[in-house]
Amino acid sequence: VQCRVEGVQIDSKRIPVIAAGASETVSLFVPFHNAGSTRITAEITGDLLPFDNVRRVVAVVRDRVSVLCVDGSGGAAGRLIMASLLARGDGAKDEDYVVRSVPWLTLPAEPLEEVDVLIFADVPEVTPEQVVQLSRHVRNGNGLVWFAGPNVKTAAWNERTASGSNSLLPAKLGAPVDSRTSEGAGRPLDPAMPDHSVCLPLQSLPEDLFSETRFLTRLNVEPSSSSFPILSLAGSNAPILLEHSLGRGHVFQFATSAETSWNNMALTPVFPMLMQQIVNYLAGREFEQPRLVGDSLSLSYVEQPDASDAVFDTPSKESIAVPVREHRDQFVAMLENSGEAGFYVARVSVQAPGMPIAVNVDPRESDVTSLSASDLNENLEGADITVVASESELVAAIDASRTGRSSWRYLLIAGFILLLLESLFAEFLRKRKRSRSKQADPIPDNLTGVQDA
Repeated sequence: VQCRVEGVQIDSKRIPVIAAGASETVSLFVPFHNAGSTRITAEITGDLLPFDNVRRVVAVVRDRVSVLCVDGSGGAAGRLIMASLLARGDGAKDEDYVVRSVPWLTLPAEPLEEVDVLIFADVPEVTPEQVVQLSRHVRNGNGLVWFAGPNVKTAAWNERTASGSNSLLPAKLGAPVDSRTSEGAGRPLDPAMPDHSVCLPLQSLPEDLFSETRFLTRLNVEPSSSSFPILSLAGSNAPILLEHSLGRGHVFQFATSAETSWNNMALTPVFPMLMQQIVNYLAGREFEQPRLVGDSLSLSYVEQPDASDAVFDTPSKESIAVPVREHRDQFVAMLENSGEAGFYVARVSVQAPGMPIAVNVDPRESDVTSLSASDLNENLEGADITVVASESELVAAIDASRTGRSSWRYLLIAGFILLLLESLFAEFLRKRKRSRSKQADPIPDNLTGVQDA
């Protein structure tokens, strides 16, 4: 497996053999020396199906990542969140990774343009002006994580953040709900999780360790149509963590608290693993998420751009102009149905610098496993196609398909009859012609009247 960065090979690994039905994982390491967007490919050679031999991804490298926790709990939630984000197995510190916690009343003094990820924990309320500021911050490509708590004024949050399809939060807030089981114990998380990148580290936890996270209280929430549930409570399907996109950024909403009054999440390995993965996800730009062939590619604008068309350069070097349209209080250029695998480049105009977007072949197309007869019949249902497993079944199927519909025998008999009639008619005409020729007058020997005289 060869790893290339901007076309230059950086790392490679060799897989000796992969058994039938098995899979192998290799780790490729890439050092990033400069900030900015970087094209990365992983490729194998010698495979008979070349179209899926390359996987592509775009990494947007930052000089630093800044996380700001806005704490409305009096300090308890902020301390737990900071501890979870700074937890490292080797105890090392990263100077380019900054995590701070401030009281919620000091939020107006904070320069949000220097913050990549905002975390609101048990914040009672925000002003309408702050909602506009937060919405713009997320739409510019940054992230927001919101935690409930006993101090949250749900009515104020709903009034100031919910505006139809353009709500700041993924769900409308309701009243606190007791989520304990009939035995009085906290309810665990549902181990069934979606295929979302923030769930990847949780899937590696043993089931008994994962089930140690218990929830006593949660907010009753009403998810919006644009939201996506990520974590839910076992046995109730009540969402605990939701996400939705807003412009170029994303918002995660917890229906429970970050501190321990409503759950013990911060006291288990689930919390640091989940929080660090969420920050990694939010710190990435929207172009870092690989697309599949056939997906739509979008370019979002917070303000109305000067150019009326955006430009998408395809992997085959074709430039496509896409009109910019207004959608949900923002401006979007949407390239429908990406038709080929490779790196596209999105530009706000022809002269503007481009942002690469990775498009890959759907990995499901690489599955060449033979379908069982029952699965194949199910897929072909309604197509008037019969699947057979042996030669005898094939003959029987052909005979069955011809029953009541085969007419070749009748056509053959009709052909013989027509041929016989044609032969008899031809013989009749031949005899008739011969009879007429015998009855005709003989031709005289002398051809002139003078000789007759």
